[in-house]
Amino acid sequence: MTNSATLDYPFLAKTMQRAETPIAAAQNGLACWSRAWAQVAHGFMAAGLAQIELARAVYAVAPIDPANVLPNHDARAAGREWVHGAHARFETAVNGYRRINDELAATLFSAAEGLIEGLPDETHDAAAAAPVSRKKVAA
Repeated sequence: MTNSATLDYPFLAKTMQRAETPIAAAQNGLACWSRAWAQVAHGFMAAGLAQIELARAVYAVAPIDPANVLPNHDARAAGREWVHGAHARFETAVNGYRRINDELAATLFSAAEGLIEGLPDETHDAAAAAPVSRKKVAA
């Protein structure tokens, strides 16, 4: 059995020039992951708090009392008033949740871009073109 199967992967076949290079790359990768995770956690926490505040603002409104609003107790007008109030609360909630989701998506994509910045500068073609030293092992 030979080890040539594992040496076909370019990142396994690379030889490092200095001992500090892998440590620096690992530190850079960990720093990128740490920043991205902190950004994602902050985004989820901010979204959750914003959703709570939006729910409080939208649903804390007392329901309309048709007897107090309309002195002549017109059921049709009271129904319209109730439907318009419910529609306004619905639109406020949908627009608020859409804004919160857009902000969360922007945070998640920003974290993903930060992770991409932590990747090495080599292209796949450059890594594949790196010289590969293979030792044949007797079977």
